[in-house]
Amino acid sequence: SKQATHDNLNTFVGLTYNNLSNECLFLWKLCTRGSLQDIVANEDLMLDMDFKASFINDIIKVSTSDTIRGILAVLQLFHWIAASD
Repeated sequence: SKQATHDNLNTFVGLTYNNLSNECLFLWKLCTRGSLQDIVANEDLMLDMDFKASFINDIIKVSTSDTIRGILAVLQLFHWIAASD
């Protein structure tokens, strides 16, 4: 299996479910330098169309083993591109 590890990727640690409060808690590693979401949401960064297209292409390549998650990521990226143009 492929593993994606990088200082700017939030690593999933685990989850737990509390029956009493009906809560599902997720634990992620903190990105001290900021996450990919922080970069994408930063309006001060000028990301050109080549970067956006390359980014979408990378998401598609990585998501081939999990098609549904890949499709959702691409749809969200298309929304992000449309909103930022």
